[in-house]
Amino acid sequence: MNLKIFKLAASKSIIFRMGLWISLLSPSFVMSKTRPGVCVFGGSFDPPHLGHIEVAEKMASSTDCEHLYIVAKNGFLAEKPNRTNWHYRMEMLKAVFKEHKNISVPNVDIYATIESIRKSGKLVVGITGSDRALNPTHEYEKMQVDRWVVCTRIADEAKPEVLNMTKFLGKPVLVRSFKEHGNSSTAVRKHIRKNLPIEGAALHPRVISFIKQHNLYGFKGKKL
Repeated sequence: MNLKIFKLAASKSIIFRMGLWISLLSPSFVMSKTRPGVCVFGGSFDPPHLGHIEVAEKMASSTDCEHLYIVAKNGFLAEKPNRTNWHYRMEMLKAVFKEHKNISVPNVDIYATIESIRKSGKLVVGITGSDRALNPTHEYEKMQVDRWVVCTRIADEAKPEVLNMTKFLGKPVLVRSFKEHGNSSTAVRKHIRKNLPIEGAALHPRVISFIKQHNLYGFKGKKL
């Protein structure tokens, strides 16, 4: 090879490599890995309890989140065949978050919500509890998110498989610990069906009012 041609080819190769490394180290590339996304917090919320509210409010105010959508899962799920009507669950969420500027409850299901965010060019950050991260259902596999935030539940806080989790369904994971109120929707439903005082069921006052008004979960008290 002609020496001049060799030197020219070598210099172009060096310039290309330098340009590649500069682009990889540029703020736009680095920020694409860590910049805030639009968060989507999905769950059965049957009913939404104080632990759900804590997670939503803390995530909505964090630097990871540009805006948060909280959406009740719709459709049939074999392990939860008797989920309360989707519209009821969405109305309970709307009652809780209606005054929150950075949390929205959409009028469409979770998949349409995610599709709308993706079309806007925003990153989609899925939020789930550690129980679902350890045992995901097909509903989560269908969620087209860019990364996940896994919120630890009290029962899972010390589990290495949660604390060391770096991927969930093939996407990067940030594990976050929340105090949570140590409750679950299943426990809330059992509490109400036992005819125990609903005010002791770790629920927001507006959710309590909605349950009373519609006699949900076997509530046997007086309607408001």
